[in-house]
Amino acid sequence: MEFETVVYLAQSYFHQDYDLLAPTPLDLVRMFVAKEHPATANQLRQELDQLIAEDASEEDIRALWMGTARSSYDPTRHGSSYREWLRQMREVAGPPS
Repeated sequence: MEFETVVYLAQSYFHQDYDLLAPTPLDLVRMFVAKEHPATANQLRQELDQLIAEDASEEDIRALWMGTARSSYDPTRHGSSYREWLRQMREVAGPPS
């Protein structure tokens, strides 16, 4: 599966009760990076970099995040585009370790 770690993040952290796990969605990304194995966190960074570099359409990113990954968090309901959400996640994921 392409973007397997992004899908894992969405399914494991952005489930229906995601808002009970951390104060903000970006805090969940920080939690993922802190709790998961360093190789998994690095894979997330690489996949986010790839998605951003590919210049995927909003619809393609939405299909991945909301469709394939079945995330319960929709950034467009909080004033962000899907592309901006990728950038925000990448920023808080930090540098490769």
